[in-house]
Amino acid sequence: MENTVIWGSVSFDVILTITQTNEVFRLIQVILTCITAFVGLCYTIWKWYKKAKKDGKITKDECEELFDELTKKKDDDDK
Repeated sequence: MENTVIWGSVSFDVILTITQTNEVFRLIQVILTCITAFVGLCYTIWKWYKKAKKDGKITKDECEELFDELTKKKDDDDK
């Protein structure tokens, strides 16, 4: 009886470990996706800022250009 309980417990632990490993990999994938999206967004804004700041001021047209570029990237990702 004791041996059966131990093997049952070990089997249950193995099943939970397999299930959790899959969930851990999914969580890691979500975190990496968020980091990648954030870095891409920051890079786009940095490029825009560098270009917009050349003349010493940021105009409304330049802000609209950033908005259009970010919208374009979002639309490209949705396809």
